[in-house]
Amino acid sequence: MDRPVITLILLVAGVVLIAASASFAFAYLIFWQNSGRVFIEGVDILWTPSGSNILIHVRNAGGVELRSCTARLLNPLVEIDDVPVGTLLPGWTATFSKRGVSGLTAPNTYVVEVTCLTSQGVPVSDKKSAQPHL
Repeated sequence: MDRPVITLILLVAGVVLIAASASFAFAYLIFWQNSGRVFIEGVDILWTPSGSNILIHVRNAGGVELRSCTARLLNPLVEIDDVPVGTLLPGWTATFSKRGVSGLTAPNTYVVEVTCLTSQGVPVSDKKSAQPHL
């Protein structure tokens, strides 16, 4: 083959590869902007003899607002207070808290779950584990 033909083939292949990469990146950004995602940034369980205090810090890591957020401890099942704001806009954070939760012990690991609804009514959730501390 002649060099110009090989150069032309490589040039066309490069353009096709760049176009495909750009379209995947564009589709990913569009999907992210229209998707909901809640992320538990941290869980703090402070153990006391009279009952443990639980703090859960969450962030809206998606591209749509989240509504009706609830949090709960899964083992044992304990409902945690609702997010104080009505909606959680993209990038915003909120904190759930519950005082006086009995029955938790320091060496055990506990799982918390936060569930929210997107503006389209799709549920999104995240789970994280934590251990009580003094």
